[in-house]
Amino acid sequence: MKKIVHVVGTGTIGEPLLGLFTDFRDKMGIDEVTFHKRTPLASDRAKLNHLIQRGARLAVDEDVRSEFEKLGHEVSFESREALERATVIVDCTPAGNENKEKFYENLSGPKGFLAQGSEFGFGKPYARGINDEVLVAGEDRFIQIVSCNTHNITTLIKTLTHQDGKYALKKGTFVCMRRSNDISQADGFVPAPNVGKHEDPNFGTHHARDAHHVFETLDLDLNLFSSAVKLNTQYMHSIWFNLEHAGGGQEAPARQPAGGGDRQALRQPDLQLRPRSWVLRAYPVADGGGDADPRRAAQARGLWFLLHAPGRQLAALLGGGDPLAHRSRLAERVQPPAAAPPLAVPGDLTAPIPRSAARTLCFEIPGGGSAL
Repeated sequence: MKKIVHVVGTGTIGEPLLGLFTDFRDKMGIDEVTFHKRTPLASDRAKLNHLIQRGARLAVDEDVRSEFEKLGHEVSFESREALERATVIVDCTPAGNENKEKFYENLSGPKGFLAQGSEFGFGKPYARGINDEVLVAGEDRFIQIVSCNTHNITTLIKTLTHQDGKYALKKGTFVCMRRSNDISQADGFVPAPNVGKHEDPNFGTHHARDAHHVFETLDLDLNLFSSAVKLNTQYMHSIWFNLEHAGGGQEAPARQPAGGGDRQALRQPDLQLRPRSWVLRAYPVADGGGDADPRRAAQARGLWFLLHAPGRQLAALLGGGDPLAHRSRLAERVQPPAAAPPLAVPGDLTAPIPRSAARTLCFEIPGGGSAL
């Protein structure tokens, strides 16, 4: 039996997905890729012809077939026929729930139906790498793939609060700073930051709601709340987050040791910053053995993250405001007279922090996400 993937929609999600399936179908074990386009537009002529040239086969509604052919498109299937012969249907439109009610629920041929993050209630919510184990072949035919921001939220929660097979999260708060529109889009751009409303009284925006439902498939009831702001940029999203840990662990000391610099690593249960003048980066081997630091700093065990402070960026955070290194001119570098001590951030970030310890903290997690 042929494995056929049918994509509904050729927009921001559908077009790159079609390119992925057609270019790598042999490696993915896909025999055929088909797609549906609803409206014939002269402005889409080049895009559709390019997809067809790459191996995708076009399906349209019968009443507009002649209009597509007038634009020079090779139409292979009527839309209903393409749905019935598909193995998997990927709906990349904001009408996924509507299409499910009109068409998908009456189809017996396809093994699965996938919808985008906006289609809440389409099926079992899924975030890659978070709840893969709850998907049951032959039973879960309808899957809602949650949005990119919801993926980011669930990944942060799993990365920072999941240990020894358990989640230790008391409360999670998130602010999703979203791009205004995609690079491929010409409309919807905002001239200034636009703060979204809290439409959901329990979760704020749909991001925390969807994340909650993802973890609900794992029999977890997490306390999550999210806000969203649309920024006047086309660059990628960023997320501010605050996770209140519910687990125990070793308590951080009440004050910082005097001196020690990069030659001394202080053990902490959750987070540690060490003064270093190169880059801000995660500790390469979390709780691992071996000497991963070229300066032979002591190993920091029991940590979740170990971050190094670059130059002046954390001057207000380390050493009472003194920079880790001075650079008055390009390529000119003068070491400060004394190394700043390591900064220990307590595991309970909601507890009062001494004024001498920290005022603000900003770092970026490699691979996506940031925190303030």
